[in-house]
This record gives sequence, C-alpha cells and structure tokens, in this order.
Amino acid sequence: MSLGAALAQNMSDVTLDRNTSSLFEIARKPRTTGSSYVSLSCEPSHDGDFQRKPKLLYENSYQMEPTKKFVSDTIEPIIQSVLEENLSSEKYNGEKCSLLSKTISQEIKLRIKDLHYDRFKIVCTVSIGEKRSQDVLIGSRCIWDQDRDNFASASYENSSLFALAVVYALYYE
Repeated sequence: MSLGAALAQNMSDVTLDRNTSSLFEIARKPRTTGSSYVSLSCEPSHDGDFQRKPKLLYENSYQMEPTKKFVSDTIEPIIQSVLEENLSSEKYNGEKCSLLSKTISQEIKLRIKDLHYDRFKIVCTVSIGEKRSQDVLIGSRCIWDQDRDNFASASYENSSLFALAVVYALYYE
C-alpha cells in the first residue's frame, strides 16, 4: 500500500467540524459534564404567542452624561425587599432554586426599569445556595466607565439557604 493510499484511509476515519478552517483542526466531542449556567432560553414557550418586537433605530442624541444617575443607595432596598418576599418561606431545593433565581432576577430588573433609568442597560444576577457550614466567596469583574456605570447588591439568608443579588447599570452613550 502506498503512502498516499494509507493517508487517505486514515483521513477517512477523522471527522472534521464544518466550521473549521484547517484540516488539522479535529472536532472535539462535546462534553457531557454539567454546567452551572442557567438560561431563560431553556424554558418552554407558551402556546407560541411570542412575537418579536421590531428593532428600534434611534438617531444620535450626542448625550454623553445620564440625565438621572444610578445611585446604589436607592436600589439596594428594592433588591433586599424582592429577596425577602420570595425567599422568606423557602427551603433549599436545587431544582426549585434554579427557577427561583431566574424569577427573582426578572422581578428585580422590572422594578428597577420602572424607575426609568434611561440609557442604562440593567444586568441582574442572583445566586442561591444551600447553607451547610461552608464559606462562599463570589466575585465579579467588569470593564466600565467609573463616572457613569454603577452596581448595587444585597444578600439574604434563612435557616437553609443564602442568596446574593447583584445589579449592574451600564450607561449607553
């Protein structure tokens, strides 16, 4: 058997990813391990009644400063009250807390958007965990403008769980 025929035989056994740009980039098998990432896109849709809004195009306003600053002292009591309302009677259950964290995050975002912080993108993360005599450190890093962007956070704990909610307000120029 010639070298070319042997190489062709071996190459027929290799599967290439369609998105690769090289013969030497071999497709990797997808990982079967779990992920801590939870997304609302996993939720089933309801009766297919979702209609996508048309994308709005805005003209340049040349507004470089926000008309209303995002002040964390006014946001933290809102976050705290949402956490207390939703978690005061809850016991830790991994599956239920996964859905509960998404629900709490949405509710916090809606309450903050009702305060009309125009031109701010509001990002909210909620972490819920079980209390089992352990320490937890949660950190985050962001690249942002110190003068315009801000964040607020609040935590809650009861006998079986702890929760931390962080809201980031990022200004669109």
